[in-house]
Amino acid sequence: MKWLEWLQGKKTYIITVVAFAFNLGCLMGWWVESSAVWGFINSLFLFLGIGAIRAGVSNEVKKVK
Repeated sequence: MKWLEWLQGKKTYIITVVAFAFNLGCLMGWWVESSAVWGFINSLFLFLGIGAIRAGVSNEVKKVK
C-alpha cells in the first residue's frame, strides 16, 4: 500500500511524461506508428489524464467537506 500512497498526486504527471515521450518518439522517427494506432494511443492518454485529474478533484472536494 506504500506505493499507492506514493502515487497520490503524481498520476497526472506520469501520464503526461509518458504521452510526451511517445509523441516525441513518433515525431523524431524513433518508432513509426500508423495513424490509427497513433490516434488510439493519444486518445487513451487523454482519457487517462482526464481521469487522473478528475480523481484529484474528487479527493480535494472530500478534504474540504
